[in-house]
Amino acid sequence: MNVLKSEIGEELSRMYIRGTTCIDHIYVTPTRVYDTINKCGIAPFDYFEKSDHRGICIDFELEKLIETEQSVMPKSHLRRLKTTSVKVLQKYQEKIAEETEKHELKKDSKYLNKS
Repeated sequence: MNVLKSEIGEELSRMYIRGTTCIDHIYVTPTRVYDTINKCGIAPFDYFEKSDHRGICIDFELEKLIETEQSVMPKSHLRRLKTTSVKVLQKYQEKIAEETEKHELKKDSKYLNKS
């Protein structure tokens, strides 16, 4: 759904300083995202900074757009690896080590410990 066309109307003004038509748009999903829009608008040329395009502003109701409820994490005893197989345990530990190195978690964790 084209937000500018829906909110401002069919005849949108030019968006490019040397142009004659609206060439910039904002598209959102018609239900979930569109329903959270408070206001939108098109700024005059050079309003925000010197540019050959006009600025487009859109204001969302953030609380509706982003669900703020956090999911509840199961208790740690329910998340334990439940296996008696040494082979499965070794494979799991190797995968954890591989992912830790791949995502540089050891390097990043020292920054987390400082806060």
